[in-house]
This record gives sequence, structure tokens and C-alpha cells, in this order.
Amino acid sequence: LFRCINGTTELQEKAIEIPTENVLESSIVAIKGAHREDGYILGTCMKSRRLRVVLKEGKGDEAQLVACLHAHKVAQILQNTTSSSEETLSGVVSIILSAKEYVQHDWPKLRHNLSKAGWRIDYNVICSGEWRLMPYDQSSVDSTIHLRQRRPRGSGTYSHRSWLLFRCINGTTELQEKAIEIPTENVLESSIVAIKGAHREDGYILGTCMKSRRLRVVLKEGKGDEAQLVACLHAHKVAQILQNTTSSSEETLSGVVSIILSAKEYVQHDWPKLRHNLSKAGWRIDYNVICSGEWRLMPYDQSSVDSTIHLRQRRPRGSGTYSHRSWLLFRCING
Repeated sequence: LFRCINGTTELQEKAIEIPTENVLESSIVAIKGAHREDGYILGTCMKSRRLRVVLKEGKGDEAQLVACLHAHKVAQILQNTTSSSEETLSGVVSIILSAKEYVQHDWPKLRHNLSKAGWRIDYNVICSGEWRLMPYDQSSVDSTIHLRQRRPRGSGTYSHRSWLLFRCINGTTELQEKAIEIPTENVLESSIVAIKGAHREDGYILGTCMKSRRLRVVLKEGKGDEAQLVACLHAHKVAQILQNTTSSSEETLSGVVSIILSAKEYVQHDWPKLRHNLSKAGWRIDYNVICSGEWRLMPYDQSSVDSTIHLRQRRPRGSGTYSHRSWLLFRCING
């Protein structure tokens, strides 16, 4: 689903590769062979468009971190590739295998830096004292991983620390602590007022949780699919701006709220045409379950192109199997 040079938004069906038995078998053999000496196996699920990791028996945090580094590098390559290799199983497997050399080069230095920062990687729970590692956020910089830790303070509250793990110009990998803003009561109150005021006429409220670094949507009572789709479009635009910003605005509550408010004009401009195209393609958005006949919308994948959303649908075929359709929603050069 994309925007054309002439300013219109188009909906176009996209083919999905179904790998043959020979391709599946040769891919499994290649993946298992490449990870013979490792504490993990990194593979891919083409149906969900996700990388998958399995730790080998008896392996702990070190194998998990190496697997994360490997998966991160593969995701980077897939995001930056302009070929169709990410659309085929053999293409993704080839990238997984070739990315191993980066991991073998980077891990020793990274291991040293983690140890120097007080991280014990010989445990089965990643920690430094009482600190626990939380799921990482992809930074706006391709060569950076954003790690966050927290430890309990009692009464269900936590202390937080944040780290940037990044590749330097000279090719080394560094670990650097990053400050976390704790918003004041006044900032919290003014942000809530601004968000609620901006969404007065909408069927949803889009906000943010600074602790988890996630956007959050609440649908208003009685609102259904249309409100949900508009909220998704709004959240997607905000995420785009946050990914591409080079300022520190994404690090503060007021900065993120400001981006949420400013992104509304894009939504108001894009939604009418998008609504028309969805309707033309057979999507009923007056339901409370997004569908077109028996087709059901699945969670969208962020495409490798910043201005593209990858939508997937499925419908039951019986015996627990499904038919799949895939769509690209994107913005063209002409805006």
C-alpha cells in the first residue's frame, strides 16, 4: 500500500514465496552446519518474516548475546538491501551465513567492554548485580543497539539504566552509558492535557510510555476498525519521525508528545485517500474486526524502507492451514 509520484495512494498485491522441499532441506542443512561450533542456531520464519534463535542445551547468557549480535547484524543487512534476497528463504539464509564473519570479528571486543562495564555473561540470567537486561530498542542509527537495564526499588517501582552499544568509525564496538530523563509532575500533567486535547475529535488517543519506549493507543468506547486504522497510521508516522530524527527530542516526554501532535496533519491529509483505496480493494472498515470477506489482518511488519508498511492477511483453509496475501503500503518520491 503506497503513495505514488502523482500524490495518490495505491494498493498492490505482492507475491509470497513458498519454498520447495529441496530448498527447505538444503537451508536447514546449511544453517545447522554453520552453527556446529556455536551455542545457538539462528534461522528464519518466512511466514512471519521473523528471525528465530534456539539456544543449545546447557548454554547461557554468552550464547544468547552472541545470537542477539548475529540477529542484529542480519536485520541490518536485510533493512539495507535493495535486492529481492529478503523475499526468499535461500536469500535470507545466505545473509545469515555471511553475517557470521562480522560476529566473529566484533564479539571479542564487545565481550571485553561488557565485562569492563560490570556485566557478567557467565550466568543464565543476564545481570550485573541486581540489574536485569530488558528487551533492546533498535536505535535510529543502524550501527547502534540500545540496551536498557532495571532493578527493583520496592513497591513495584524500578531504577533504570540505559546503554548504547555501537560501532565506531575505526571499526571497533563500544559500550556507552546513556542518561534517562525522569519527567517532572508538571511535564507529565501538561503532556496529558495536550494529548487528550489533540484527540478530542478522534476515535482514539495515541500516547507514549517513556519507561518502555513504546507508543500506546487507546480506542474510545464504541469505536472500531476505522479508528484503529487511523491510530495505526498516526503511530506509524510518529515512529518514522522518531527513527529519522537526529535531535534528542525522542529522549524526552515533551519531545515525543510534540512529535505525536505534529504528525496528526499527515494523518488528516493521508487518511481520506487511503480509506477510499481500502474500500476499493474490498476492505470493510466499519466492522469491529478488520476483514475483507474471510480475510483477517495480521500484525504488520515494518518494511526495510522507512516509508513503507508491509501488511499481511490470512484466511482459514481448514486443517489449521491458511491462505496468505501480502501488501505494501508506501509513500512515493512525489510525496
